[in-house]
Amino acid sequence: MTGFGAAEVRAKGRRLQVEIKAVNGRRGLDVQIALPRELRSLEAEVRSLVQPAMTRGNLMVDVASRAEASAEASAFRIDPDRLRAAHREVEAAARAAGLKGEVPLEMLLRLPGVVRESQPEAEAAALQGPLLDAVTQALEAFQKARTREGAFLVKDLKARFTAIGRGARAVAARKKDHARLHREALLRRLKETGLDLPVDDERLAKELAFFADRSDISEELTRLAAHLQEAGRLLGSKTPIGRNLDFLLQEIGREVNTVGSKANDLEITRRVVAMKTELEKIREQAQNLE
Repeated sequence: MTGFGAAEVRAKGRRLQVEIKAVNGRRGLDVQIALPRELRSLEAEVRSLVQPAMTRGNLMVDVASRAEASAEASAFRIDPDRLRAAHREVEAAARAAGLKGEVPLEMLLRLPGVVRESQPEAEAAALQGPLLDAVTQALEAFQKARTREGAFLVKDLKARFTAIGRGARAVAARKKDHARLHREALLRRLKETGLDLPVDDERLAKELAFFADRSDISEELTRLAAHLQEAGRLLGSKTPIGRNLDFLLQEIGREVNTVGSKANDLEITRRVVAMKTELEKIREQAQNLE
């Protein structure tokens, strides 16, 4: 099931931008988290926050951290003790070499240890709270988007399951006249070939009994009705239903196929084809459900 949520938080001279998105996936849950270098130590905290949001699919969290214009200088710090020590060392070396002139500040700032970059560990600790706040806000927007999409998908699936139910009831109604129609067709064919048997002929009775047993689909229709009822219950559930629905669709498909293979009737075959068409559309749409 897809979804998208974003949030932005400003703190400690940084602007934290979080995007959370998901795409469909059939096999388990795959969580991918992209953090800037200075925040990578917080991956476990971010993962524990977002992972419960889904049970299957591909979930991606992208975090960007940018310094505010007024806070660029906070990324480094000049050590005044090291700067003075470096100045003394350079002046002493110049006098020893007989050189004169001022020591350029730019040169001193390039010497090792004079300018210190902020420590990633310290920055991560300072930004942990704001980062998790931003992730929480993005996660809320993400879940709202998924809820809206889920409601639309459930409405569509309910309509398609209802169509399959109508087809099953039409097949059940047709089944009541199935044996009679077969008997009439058989007698008509026999008469056309010159074999006009009496209606109580033993051979005719055996053929009709064999046909009725071979084409009986009452059990399949009963199981199909039970599966459709379970599908309605799942679609009304507040918990993830993707895996259960996948299994249920297999069972529904099995019953519909059996009805089609047993029913030696053009009208029932037409209904079965329509049910299978709806079922295939449900399978495609169910991949968008969690």
